[in-house]
Amino acid sequence: MNEIMLDETTTYDTLDPEGMGQRIRELPEVILDAWRAAGEFELPQYDNIDKVLILGMGGSAIGGDLVRRLLIDESKAQLTVLRDYTLPSWVDEKTLVVGSSYSGNTEEMLSAFEQALNTPAKKLVITTGGKLLDMARENNIPAFVFNYASQPRAAIAWGIFP
Repeated sequence: MNEIMLDETTTYDTLDPEGMGQRIRELPEVILDAWRAAGEFELPQYDNIDKVLILGMGGSAIGGDLVRRLLIDESKAQLTVLRDYTLPSWVDEKTLVVGSSYSGNTEEMLSAFEQALNTPAKKLVITTGGKLLDMARENNIPAFVFNYASQPRAAIAWGIFP
């Protein structure tokens, strides 16, 4: 049996080919970058919101999960994360629908967001580009666009701070 030498950094390079350990070490700096970018983003004045629906899959939904958990006892608005193709029937004019997709091309999220376009809900997009950004631009929907080269699960700060 081979011994794993945890004191040697080369061990981690071998066991972590995607570099997630480095991404975790960079997280404080990435959080600051996301925080600054969110502060510069001009968000419309969305009044009368009592529900927030975050559409996302995989890594793009993790930020919504964390925000939901952090605010569950503090927020008066219901916050839901949807990982599905179908928009819930309760979406109305008092709902903020947030389309969150790192690539902007996630099939399930695009399907649900397209349905949201036919509702009176307020809308917002968080992405690096793709079809989601195209939809936002075509429909004059505010889009928080970020550039962060990583796996979507490592872009967690960009899904939390906008």
